[in-house]
Amino acid sequence: NISGTMPVIAITESDVSDAEIYMGMTGGTGYIGKSGSGSLNFQTGATSTATAVTIDNNGKVGIGTITPGSYNANADDLVIFDDNVHAGITIAGGTNDYGNIYFAQGTSGSDAYRGYIQYGHSATSDANYRDMMVFGTATLERVKISGAGNVGIGTAPEHLYSSYRSLEIGRSGV
Repeated sequence: NISGTMPVIAITESDVSDAEIYMGMTGGTGYIGKSGSGSLNFQTGATSTATAVTIDNNGKVGIGTITPGSYNANADDLVIFDDNVHAGITIAGGTNDYGNIYFAQGTSGSDAYRGYIQYGHSATSDANYRDMMVFGTATLERVKISGAGNVGIGTAPEHLYSSYRSLEIGRSGV
């Protein structure tokens, strides 16, 4: 039991002046950190250590890479790398849920979702969004792709009037 105003467990490398890994609590929040200018790596493997996740000294996160900051500066905050054929991200949810990616410029109101990509799973409560991919800009739906492959730009693809159409373009504000 370690107690005090700021309890810390520290592991220090004796021959390096600024190398320390620490775990602790402050203000009711737990933390794991390191001193110095290098990266914090999380490793896996019983017999050989392989770096699974890296947080570099600029706060950039790499999964499968130890150099996330070496990628395009416009998209290097989180880098996922796999050189064994495929790299990817899966957003999983229940059949009644939505999968979302939001592009925010703030944390409240519409600033939290200025742009977005949304997928409504097969049993979503709103039938207008079942198996539907939606792309939004300026907080509004702009493109919808139905599970049947119909595309609506500025309108919903379910408003199609002929079974031969697969694209509908709507007008607004004209």
